[in-house]
Amino acid sequence: MVRNESAVVVLVSKEDLMILKKLCKTLNKDLETLLHEALSLGIKKLRLEKAIELYVNGKASLWGAAELAGLDYRSFEEELRRRNIKFRYPGDDF
Repeated sequence: MVRNESAVVVLVSKEDLMILKKLCKTLNKDLETLLHEALSLGIKKLRLEKAIELYVNGKASLWGAAELAGLDYRSFEEELRRRNIKFRYPGDDF
């Protein structure tokens, strides 16, 4: 099986490594799996937060921000509503 992955070396603090090892034990997962899941969740959160930031600051349209967040238009709208962020409409800046 061909995997579409690349190896990356990351240095983590001793404290973070201890936390990760405890999580591995608690969740009954190996370190590689846990790190992969944590990175995936972190990337999703980062995409969403940055997309919202760009939208709120007028640097991305609703469509563009939704795309950056990896969400469809409606899901992004729902996320904005959940966070009580008002929609910007064309011409709101004037």
